[in-house]
Amino acid sequence: MNKNASKNRIVLKSYFQDNSVVESQIKSYNYFVREGLQEIIMGFDKSNVPEYLHEVYDEVNLKIEGVELGTPEHIEVDGSKTKLTPQIARMRGITYSAPLVLKLSTTIGSQNDTFEVQIARLPILLKSDYCVLHGKSFEELIEVGEDPYEPGGYFIVNGTEKVVVLMEDLALNKFFVEDITADEPIGKMFSERGVYKSLQEIKLQKDGGYVYTFGNFKNIPIFLLIKALSQMSDRDIVQLLNVTDSDVLFQLSEYSKFNEKDDLYELIGKKFGLLGNMKEKDDRINFYLDNFVLPHVGTVPEARQKKAELICKLFRKYYLTLQGINEIDDKDSSANKRVKLVGQLFEQMFVGNFQELIVDILTNFQRMIKRNRFSSMRIIIREQLLTQKINSALAVGTWSDGRKGVAQYLKRGNYFDMLSHVTRVVSPLSTSQENFLARELHPTQYGRLCPVETPEGHSIGLRKNLAIMTDVTFKQALKENEELIEQMKQIGMEGLL
Repeated sequence: MNKNASKNRIVLKSYFQDNSVVESQIKSYNYFVREGLQEIIMGFDKSNVPEYLHEVYDEVNLKIEGVELGTPEHIEVDGSKTKLTPQIARMRGITYSAPLVLKLSTTIGSQNDTFEVQIARLPILLKSDYCVLHGKSFEELIEVGEDPYEPGGYFIVNGTEKVVVLMEDLALNKFFVEDITADEPIGKMFSERGVYKSLQEIKLQKDGGYVYTFGNFKNIPIFLLIKALSQMSDRDIVQLLNVTDSDVLFQLSEYSKFNEKDDLYELIGKKFGLLGNMKEKDDRINFYLDNFVLPHVGTVPEARQKKAELICKLFRKYYLTLQGINEIDDKDSSANKRVKLVGQLFEQMFVGNFQELIVDILTNFQRMIKRNRFSSMRIIIREQLLTQKINSALAVGTWSDGRKGVAQYLKRGNYFDMLSHVTRVVSPLSTSQENFLARELHPTQYGRLCPVETPEGHSIGLRKNLAIMTDVTFKQALKENEELIEQMKQIGMEGLL
């Protein structure tokens, strides 16, 4: 026993010479700054320029050249800039952050302008690639007032240390069939792409009809939706379903005579009582079909065929589960769960807040045009708007989706208490409800989550910790498997990526 314990200590010591308990958090934050920010900002839809601008100016064009995060610094009262370190931020009660600069090229009428403007101050994760502590030696860390044994992985907001806890949730873009002993068995999937996140549901109604729910469209006959999304024939749909049940085939046959898009849209419009003229109804239906039906497959009209094919496959899984051929999905299995790291949580928060900044810019632009006082785009971009929202989320702990307790004061009771806090994993389930199965230790948690560390009382089993050598993979890993992804696309699995 002693010999094994000695060997384990050697392995652990060797592992942590090159790795950290917050390695996954740091990599996730680095990826968010390096690529996540670029995707969000460069993906801004510049085609939605308000019509009133074209009425005033012959040409209105906004081109985003790029975004760059500067080095940590603090602007003094006299306007001078001071290099910022975590220790200075703690002592002065300020936020350890760096300027986020947007590079823009604008054409407003005959006025051309290329400039850089600060849109926010982004809090810096300690020991990340953008932190002044990154790459420093043991002695250099002591010189700047830091504990060389500390792993980092937290923020300093208004002088206080805040840690963003890992959030455990069901996997996005994955279809689950819930317990079929329920009165209304349901197949569910949370589909997400960019700013669009929509719950998809398939269920069997008491009258025997199969229906699909997405966005504000609830209980639409599933075969009406499939026909509205694609030009597939009934034969093609049946081949994809691979189901010979007479009830299923009868429900499909009800829409066999509707092959024109206008007829199918009219049926949808009547079912949901859509108001307005035909064009307005069609525009609304098109908007929902593109953005709220399986948005992870795509948000353009060209993706509708793949959406229809995927719905057929999801229906087959749901049907086979109802028949007892497939087993119900175990939502407590680690295979069906994901852990959201700090980078993913920041991306989620930044998307919504950046949209608000764009709305604010356009509002200020319109106001200045009406007053005939417009001079330059750079003066109407309010940097404090985005900064305040980010700092507020970290300071209060409430995220953009309303979830509370995401950011918490870092516990400093002792060194191990701190290590425990930066590796904590929190479930979104309510601590006031029983949720017995979710609280139990699941076999698939072996090697991923600590089987011992969880508090007693209401939070037992819902507040966990990563195992000491756990490495959480994330989106970045996809780029290292381009060949595998290409093979998955060739066999029709693109919708699952």
